[in-house]
Parts: sequence; C-alpha cells; structure tokens
Amino acid sequence: MKRDDHQFKRYVLLGLGTGIVFGSTLVFASLRMAASSGTPLTTAQIAGKTVNEVLFPVGCAIVIYAIQIMSSHISVVKDES
Repeated sequence: MKRDDHQFKRYVLLGLGTGIVFGSTLVFASLRMAASSGTPLTTAQIAGKTVNEVLFPVGCAIVIYAIQIMSSHISVVKDES
C-alpha cells in the first residue's frame, strides 16, 4: 500500500469520526428542539440532516488532504528583483 493511500484513508476516517461524534450531537439537539417546540421533524428531514452532518466533515477532510498533496508538488516562485 502506498503512503498516500494510507494517508488518504486516515483523513477520511478522521472526517467520518468527527462527523459521527459531532454530527450525531447536532442531529440529537435538533430533534430535541423540534420536539420541544411541538413540530417534530419528518423522516426525510432527519435523514437529510444526518447525512449532511456526518458526510460534510468527510468532504472537508478530503479537501484538506488534496490541498496538502497539491502544495507538496507546487513550488513557490520568488521574485528576486
């Protein structure tokens, strides 16, 4: 297994773990607020919020990984005038 593949998996897993921990907390808080206001969320709203809160951190982690890979292949040109 190449090092980049191993690093990519670490980033995805870290994003997924973050999404599960914090996303589930936000979804639970949303459910509690909706229930206390008397207008419970529909199944579609709960599913959408859960997917959004769990998968968004995975996407962020992938973007950070991609930027780090790109930055290691791009050299900065200095103006020595």
